Amino acid sequence: MNASQYLWCVKILRQAYISKLTTKLPASAVAAQAVLESGYGKSEPIDIITGKKSYNLFGVKCLVKNGVIIVGGNNGCVECYTHEEINGIKELKLLHFRAYKSHKDSFDDHARILAISKDDNGEQRYRKAFDYLDDAEQFITEVWKAGYASDSQYLKNIIPIIRRLNRIPVWVLKL
Repeated sequence: MNASQYLWCVKILRQAYISKLTTKLPASAVAAQAVLESGYGKSEPIDIITGKKSYNLFGVKCLVKNGVIIVGGNNGCVECYTHEEINGIKELKLLHFRAYKSHKDSFDDHARILAISKDDNGEQRYRKAFDYLDDAEQFITEVWKAGYASDSQYLKNIIPIIRRLNRIPVWVLKL
């Protein structure tokens, strides 16, 4: 991790700890998701036509049907290209992502999605993850097992980030 990435991690980990006060989600796991999904803040979805910034740190998609936004962020949606892994094959796709007014809003919506998402049986999708709020690595493992990410290498990529974030001293975050 270079100096710029470290400073971005400090900023995002600070927000994750602030968010944890209300969500109870493990800060290092949530911050690691933001790091991985956004490429240390360099790959937040930006609209390909308008250039609108999304502040979407977690790659949360909009629900769009027949060109109409059904569910978006508190600042609508952006449309951009992204890589998706489907059945082990990576494809470039044009998708709609939720747009927020701030990174804090992105954290809040991400936590809400984890809490309320349902699986095909109508059960809370990420229920098992909430049994591990004191274990960031097991929490993220259960989130992934429940279908959070399409990347088959997700755990291999995110667990080292969690471990690096756990080494950042809390005093550096200026909470």
